[in-house]
Amino acid sequence: MSVLTSETGEPLIEPTSKHGQTIKIDPIDTFWIQCDGCAKWFHGSCVGVEEYEDVLIDKFHCVECALTKGSTQMKTVLLRHRFAFDDLSQANLPVEIGTESWIKEFVKIEAKIPPPNEQHVIICKNGFDFMDQFDRRSDWKKVYLIEQPRGLELRVPDKEENFSLRSIVEILGRSYKVDTIDVYRQVTQSMCIGTFYDKMVAPQRLRLYNILSLEFSQNESMRKMISPPILVPELSFVHKLWPDKNDLVNWDPELQQVVEVLEEHRRNKPEVALFCLCGMAGSYTDFHIDFGGSSVWYHIYEGQKIFYIVEPTDEFLNLFEEHQRSETKTETFFGDLLPQGALRRVVIDEGQTLMIPSGWIHAVYTPLDSLVFGGNFLHALNVPMQLKIYEMEQRLKKEVGTEDKYLFPHFELVNWYAARSLVLEHLREANDEGSRVEQYMFDAALALLPRLKEWMRRDKEDKANVTHSSFSDVLVKLQREINKQQRLRRSLSPARRSPKKSAKKRKSEEHELFVEAGTNTSSVSESASSSHRRSDLETCTVQSETHVTQPTSSTGAESCGDPQNEIPVDFRLKLTKRGKNYASSVVEKPDPMLEEVNMTQMFARRSHSGRQPRPSAWLAEAVGLDELEKTAKQLEEQGEQLPEREIVTYDVEMELACEEEERDLLREERAKKKGKVVVGSGDPLRGIAKKKPSTVKQRLAAKLKLK
Repeated sequence: MSVLTSETGEPLIEPTSKHGQTIKIDPIDTFWIQCDGCAKWFHGSCVGVEEYEDVLIDKFHCVECALTKGSTQMKTVLLRHRFAFDDLSQANLPVEIGTESWIKEFVKIEAKIPPPNEQHVIICKNGFDFMDQFDRRSDWKKVYLIEQPRGLELRVPDKEENFSLRSIVEILGRSYKVDTIDVYRQVTQSMCIGTFYDKMVAPQRLRLYNILSLEFSQNESMRKMISPPILVPELSFVHKLWPDKNDLVNWDPELQQVVEVLEEHRRNKPEVALFCLCGMAGSYTDFHIDFGGSSVWYHIYEGQKIFYIVEPTDEFLNLFEEHQRSETKTETFFGDLLPQGALRRVVIDEGQTLMIPSGWIHAVYTPLDSLVFGGNFLHALNVPMQLKIYEMEQRLKKEVGTEDKYLFPHFELVNWYAARSLVLEHLREANDEGSRVEQYMFDAALALLPRLKEWMRRDKEDKANVTHSSFSDVLVKLQREINKQQRLRRSLSPARRSPKKSAKKRKSEEHELFVEAGTNTSSVSESASSSHRRSDLETCTVQSETHVTQPTSSTGAESCGDPQNEIPVDFRLKLTKRGKNYASSVVEKPDPMLEEVNMTQMFARRSHSGRQPRPSAWLAEAVGLDELEKTAKQLEEQGEQLPEREIVTYDVEMELACEEEERDLLREERAKKKGKVVVGSGDPLRGIAKKKPSTVKQRLAAKLKLK
């Protein structure tokens, strides 16, 4: 007996019927089996043999040969500790992971694996608690276990409906084929779901089977009964880029021009968000990472599951990749390679939901017959990790030969669209507003750019691959916005100034000060006031790499005024000057050097240059404009106020020089656009020897011959 298949889905030989006619192959079902009696080939569906039975059959006899040679003979299980259960030559080899013998021993000791702590898993009472705790503005790093689905907006059939595996069989049909894992051999083969159901309800199970990849996004009946937690469509790249009209979160016709995929890519939507998982009690799935580093939602509808999880640190990811390459992989339990405490045991009971972020390494044991609903999704909170896992998969694909069906469908296409329609738009919006983009989004852009460049380079070399031809401008635009954001971040958070810098240099930098909320700024001690005399905004500057300035309009007003209306709050406001305006942000840990800053004197006192600081409208209202003028007048009477800054006036000659300077700049700009070089009217040699003025001030000084 042998099976006839090929990589192209065609037979290795031309099978013929007894009448000599060529048999046409079903392009979808390519399983063929050869009779050990007459050596003829038969389509599996025609003779009632499924693909999963191939390895279990010792000798196959067709209907005609069965009359003379007997019926089909099945293999006898000789070894229960090896995948090749009928090969006596392996009798003395070590036990392989997932075999019947190994699982029996594992069940005896698995409870000794320690439970997770808050560093690994956050336990939430219900969906409301989870939605409150989940941070949509930073990297998603921890696993969440939600004890009750209420608040998740997860839709599953009510228990009163008696929904079960039988219901799924009735909806899909008994002949619906699905990839099924032979647990004792740890291999995946095709099986009709009706056959799986028969084995599930049978009083005796000779072998264990596990369904992990029954995706039902295209089945309308199943979709009406089951939908993922609301967080999934809120985050998922696929849901945003290929929105369904029934998706209340992402379907918005007005936004389709921004995120809509091209017509040629509409059929490439990855369908991985809705899975049904059916497992027999005693099943074990070895350690793995979900494809493409995708995150997972996992709801136990019936039964129980036990997860053995490992945090995706660089150390453990490298160890996992080495383990996948190892020749003794099937004989080595990955948990034994980890340091003590790295492996954690998470029990998920019926009705509970698990949310797993990108990259987590995990194995699963099924203590009870289980029916689970779950799905996978890519999103912006874990882009660097998703790309890291994808690159690992590509390396293992070349070295080990991972099949494409175990990879995230159209992973690169999804990331191209995410970069163009989601990441790039977020960056552009933040840059236009002059604000910091969220750190997770900036990390996503930085991680995507080099990968996109590499994919583009590879696709150009492969002339047959034109998938990304429509994204030729994404790289340039993404690089431009990243550069803008980096410059913006440097301007918002300059390097910490050295105390040796002169006051003249400090004047050209940003002015920042802190206001303690809930403090009456006019009640500062005399010693503190005297310590800040002849100081300006520059001398009170404090910088932080992590502050993001946000405008505010009420905090300052609430922190000053009638003492009866004051609300004591334990934080400070950071005020940062941006041109003529001030912006503020909350600072949890104030600088102790600014404990005694008097806001009234801060703005009443002139700077070293004689300039009178002018607070913005909301700040003037908060501090009191009358109080500022009164304090300024008192400082003048006491002789502690710097003189007013001399008003600079321009004569006719200066105005003409400025106009000429503007014309010169305009000519230079036009020349640059035309690719011409502007040559001065003076001596060329003398012009080369003498350093050309680089600033407007230097050029004006040269024209007016000012020293």
